[in-house]
Amino acid sequence: MLGGTLFLACMGGGAIPVIPSNIFPANIAAYDLDFANSQFSGGTQPATGNTDDGRFLRQQIVNTQPNFVENADGSLKTYTSTQLIRWSTRGMAIQNDRTNRVLWNRDLTNAAWTKTNCTVLKNQTGRTGVANSASQVTVNATDATVSQAIVVTSLLQYGYVDVKRLSGSGTVSMSMDGGATYTVLDMSKPIFNGICRPSIPPQTLANPTVMLKFSTSGDVWLVDFVELSDPATANECEPIATTTASVKGWRDRAAAYTTDAGPLGLWFRNQTTQVMYFEYAQRQSGALIASDGDLNISSTLTALSIGANTTANAPLISADARLSSINKAMYWRSPSGSALCLNGGVVAKFSGFTPDLTGTHYDLGTNGAGALSLQGIIKRCWFGTIIPTDAVMQAFTT
Repeated sequence: MLGGTLFLACMGGGAIPVIPSNIFPANIAAYDLDFANSQFSGGTQPATGNTDDGRFLRQQIVNTQPNFVENADGSLKTYTSTQLIRWSTRGMAIQNDRTNRVLWNRDLTNAAWTKTNCTVLKNQTGRTGVANSASQVTVNATDATVSQAIVVTSLLQYGYVDVKRLSGSGTVSMSMDGGATYTVLDMSKPIFNGICRPSIPPQTLANPTVMLKFSTSGDVWLVDFVELSDPATANECEPIATTTASVKGWRDRAAAYTTDAGPLGLWFRNQTTQVMYFEYAQRQSGALIASDGDLNISSTLTALSIGANTTANAPLISADARLSSINKAMYWRSPSGSALCLNGGVVAKFSGFTPDLTGTHYDLGTNGAGALSLQGIIKRCWFGTIIPTDAVMQAFTT
C-alpha cells in the first residue's frame, strides 16, 4: 500500500514520486471504486439488485434487453438483468442506446436467413463462452451467401459481425444493400480466440438486406452477432443479441443519488474539500461527472474542463471497443482554490468553491438522459479530502 510517509513527503515539496496507479491510496481516499478488479472500499456496490440501499451507484435508465460487456481479454460478460451497473475486467460500461435490426443474429440456421451454396449449423462457441451459441458456415461453392431482408424506414446504419475463419484461406465480405456494394472484412485484428469484429462503411437505406459472402469453396467459418444498428456515432459497441424481433440495447447511466443515502451522492453535495481521481477511456466527447448541482466535469476531444476552466492538454481517444487508451485525471477543490490535472500535464488552477448543498444526483461518464456519454469505461475512481501538491497530481496521472 501507499504509505503515509511517502505521500506526506511529497506534500512537502520533495521529488516527484513514482506512484503506481493500481495501488489503493488507503490513507488519502475515503471511497475507492475499482471496477476493473471488482474491489470497492468505503461503501458497497453489489453485483445484484438496484435498490435504494446505500450503494455507491445505481443504474438510472432501464431498458428491457440484457446485454454484454467486453472483458479485457475480449470475451463477453453476460448481463441477464436490465437494472444493474454493468462492469467487466475493463471497467464500468458507459454506452448509448442503439437498435440492432438483424433477427436471429447468432443463429444463421433460422429461416430468417436465406442460405445459398453453404451449410449452416449452430454448433460454435463464441465470445460468450457458451457452447453451441454461435453459427458455423461451411462453404459448398464459390461466393456462397447468407442474407436477410430487413423492413425499416430509411436511416443511417452501421454493420458489424463477429467472424473467424475455422479452416481454409478465402475471404468473407459483407453488404447491407443486398449485394450492390460489398466490403471485404478485415481479419487481421482478432479480439478473442481468433474472432474478429470487423465493420463496413455506414449507409442510409430503407429496407436493407444484410449479406455475408464467402469466397472459397471448402472454407469453414464461425459467424456470430451479425448487426445492423444505428449508434449515434461511428463507434464499435458491444454486440446486441436478437431472436424474433429487433432489440434496443442498453443506455448506461450510473448515478449517485442523495435520496439513496449512498456515500458518494452525499459526499459530492456536502463535502467542503474534495479530491477526485479517475481512470477512464472515451470514444467521444462526454461528461465525466454531470449533476444538477455545482459539480460538472466534461471530457471533450480537446480538453478536460469544469465550466470555463480547462486543461491545456486533450484526453486520449479510443477508436474501438478495446478502449485501450486510458486517461488519468485528478481534480481537487476547496474554498481556497481548485486544480485539475490530466495525464501528467500542466496543472491548471482555478478559484475556490462553496458547496451549494442542492445537488440531488451525480452521473458518472454521462449526462444522464442526454447524449453526452463518453461511450467508454470508467476503470477506477477514488475520492478523498487531502489536497495534493502539483507534483503529486502529475505523478498520479502519469
